[in-house]
Amino acid sequence: MNNREKFLEEKIRRIADEKHIFDIGSGVGPLAIWAALEPSTQVYATEIVTQQYESLKQNIEEAYQKNLYEKL
Repeated sequence: MNNREKFLEEKIRRIADEKHIFDIGSGVGPLAIWAALEPSTQVYATEIVTQQYESLKQNIEEAYQKNLYEKL
């Protein structure tokens, strides 16, 4: 696990007891995707930059197709 992954995991662990996570300005979605690993959370992600939004959608779709994250 690299430093970025460790950082994201630590952030997610801090908010794991929350039922809803809103990732506003998601970029390409790493935080939203990591947050969806927690079974008790519902994740909402949004991005206004068109290229990043398209990448966000693609990344979420790929994660969903791999059956990793069913709550995105």
